[in-house]
Amino acid sequence: MILNQALVTLGMNMQRLWFAGARQFLVANAPNIALTPAVAAQGPGAQFLSQVLATTYNAFLERDVLGPAEAFPGISISRMDVFGALSEVVGLPQSPFFSNVVTPCLTFFVIADAVCEDPDRTLFWDAIHPTRAGHAVLAAEAAAALGGT
Repeated sequence: MILNQALVTLGMNMQRLWFAGARQFLVANAPNIALTPAVAAQGPGAQFLSQVLATTYNAFLERDVLGPAEAFPGISISRMDVFGALSEVVGLPQSPFFSNVVTPCLTFFVIADAVCEDPDRTLFWDAIHPTRAGHAVLAAEAAAALGGT
């Protein structure tokens, strides 16, 4: 139900923007949330269900929102593959960007050494959100989706 409502809302908002004159859209799919420290800490069952949730959302995004929206005259939809980008970064055995793609940089409920030594080489700031370096990877993905370098 919640996935359906999110997709319906996205489709309606794109339609409203198109009627208001917008013609260029950048749409990001859902990340592979199974790879976040928050979900990984819950075990393989939670990771499996989280990955199914994200892939289901992404499939319906393509089929029920982006596919039909491409029929709008003059529309240009660039797709940002957040799911693929996160999966690729975490799956690299020797990342050129990150030395830590598993453990969050910030440790809650401690006073000393709450922040990791090298946040710019760590993918996750907390158990869910990317660090500045993680956001840079997503920015590069957005630029590539828009045809930039």
